[in-house]
Amino acid sequence: MKEKPKIATDQLSYAQLLPPMMKGHWRSVVILFAAVLFTAIMEGVGFALVLPLMQTMLSPTAELAGGSFIHRLFSEIASWIPADQRLAGLLILLVVVFSIKSLGLIVSSAIARFFVDTLRMDWVAAIFLSYMRAPYSSVAVRPHGEIVQVIIGETDLASRGVLLLVELAARYIQVSVLVLLLLLT
Repeated sequence: MKEKPKIATDQLSYAQLLPPMMKGHWRSVVILFAAVLFTAIMEGVGFALVLPLMQTMLSPTAELAGGSFIHRLFSEIASWIPADQRLAGLLILLVVVFSIKSLGLIVSSAIARFFVDTLRMDWVAAIFLSYMRAPYSSVAVRPHGEIVQVIIGETDLASRGVLLLVELAARYIQVSVLVLLLLLT
């Protein structure tokens, strides 16, 4: 009896494919997630600081008060600053928060690049080792260009895809944090 050809539904699912591909890289994923979350929170805090700053600019002598938790928190921080220096103090605080956010963006970008590059190098090494361990007769019949394309080209495309997924996840986290802060303000 003839064996049926494999069709696309016989392929592995992402849930089955992901763990072996990510073997040894889960710690990097957690660190990357933490860096992206920290950056998103700092950006949200920076935007939340704008409200007390605007209120101080509009009425510098008025007592800062608000209804939401975040607004009350920053109003309390603003009350620690002397009234005649409140505007300058809040501006400095805003600059510090956005500087920390910018550093966080740089760090999370570097971690993402490092993660994708090490993942790609592991894939390249695994594919190369599989060619080295394969019987000579099966490797010799394949064109050299095809082997190089599989080792270099395919892993490059896959790593670009992973980088796009990481950037998509980072934007999703950022939007989620900003929406949450908008709801809390």
